[in-house]
Amino acid sequence: MDTYRDRLIHHAFYRIGDLEDAEDIVQELFVKIYTQNHICKPENAEAYLYKMTMNACIDFMRKQKRKFQIFQNFEMENQKTLDNEAVRNIQMKEEYVRINKILNILPKEQADVVRFRIVDELSFKEITAILGKPESTIKSRFQYALKKLKNHDL
Repeated sequence: MDTYRDRLIHHAFYRIGDLEDAEDIVQELFVKIYTQNHICKPENAEAYLYKMTMNACIDFMRKQKRKFQIFQNFEMENQKTLDNEAVRNIQMKEEYVRINKILNILPKEQADVVRFRIVDELSFKEITAILGKPESTIKSRFQYALKKLKNHDL
């Protein structure tokens, strides 16, 4: 769990846009795995954990039934003192908004591959294991996404 915790939180954050919710999702995921009577031993633990995290994020967003509107009515000039953690959270949310604005241009399948490859820094082989698609499909989705992004005015 220590090996993957931060990476899974990072992945969950870039799917849902809230650090505390991402931490909760990963924590609940680990509790679920720990409390299961029949602990399965997947062939690729990392792929299994990423897939479970991705599904947990989808479930979370369905339950929330809300779109994330970050920084609406937030007046930064009124905040004279922000501690380092608050500044870090703001920067992460700004990055989340920026990345998702770019990825919204793409079809979901391509955006997922770009997110795994660029944001999570996973190899094509790791992405293949997570998504359960052939590596050639993953690579072509990535290439199509890059072409689309290059041709789009960002």
